[in-house]
Amino acid sequence: MIRTRRPRTKAGRSLGDDRGLVRYQVAATPPPTGVDLSVTKTGPATVSLGDQATYTVTVTNKSTTTAATGITLSDTLTGPGTVLSATPGQGTCTITSTSANCALGSLAAGASTTVKVVAEPRATGTLSDKATVTATQTDPVPANNSATATSTVNNAHGCTITGTSGADTLTGGWGNDVICALSGNDTVRASYGSDTVYGGPGNDNIDGGFDNDTLIGGPGNDTLTGYFGNDRLDTVDNVSGNDTANGGLGTDTCTTDPGDGRVSCP
Repeated sequence: MIRTRRPRTKAGRSLGDDRGLVRYQVAATPPPTGVDLSVTKTGPATVSLGDQATYTVTVTNKSTTTAATGITLSDTLTGPGTVLSATPGQGTCTITSTSANCALGSLAAGASTTVKVVAEPRATGTLSDKATVTATQTDPVPANNSATATSTVNNAHGCTITGTSGADTLTGGWGNDVICALSGNDTVRASYGSDTVYGGPGNDNIDGGFDNDTLIGGPGNDTLTGYFGNDRLDTVDNVSGNDTANGGLGTDTCTTDPGDGRVSCP
């Protein structure tokens, strides 16, 4: 921008005479550089007690010219649940029982990355998982910096005994129990009755006891023992050789990954 300053008029010079004008240039201050980061989230509409909900967070740099730097993601879970893990497509994440905080680094213009957050319900109700993203640069569109997904927790498995997200010792009663141990390294004794046990994530030791039981180990290094009765044992977690299924007495059915230990299984 060029501005002029007219000095005081001297005698004998007309007002329109531009001789002696002083011209100087003023540099316009550029507007601050901004980056429009957006976040979207998807997750299950429903999840059963004894299972897990996986939420996928997608962070996108919607700028066409400028990279986003110093990107951080804050993810908060509310409701009857526990955060089990957060896996980023880039960068690192740390978790607490109710949150995940991720340092995602930089994203080039137009680029995206994801974070997968796994949560475990502890009771029926509603889980709400909210993600918020920030960067070093100013964001001209802050309205798309947060996204929330909600899941209704049902009891489709019919859990009658429920553990916690820690290491539990659970014992069934005289009737037909459905034991949902949840995550953690659990010890479960189903005892009497035709019971169903969901071990959940963790290294579990599950005994069926008497009658015809169904034992499902879940992720982790599990040892399942049917003992008496015609039992069904399932150690499938898509990991080879980390589990053991022991049918015990009776005519048992064992479903295992390749390499898993099999004892008294046809």
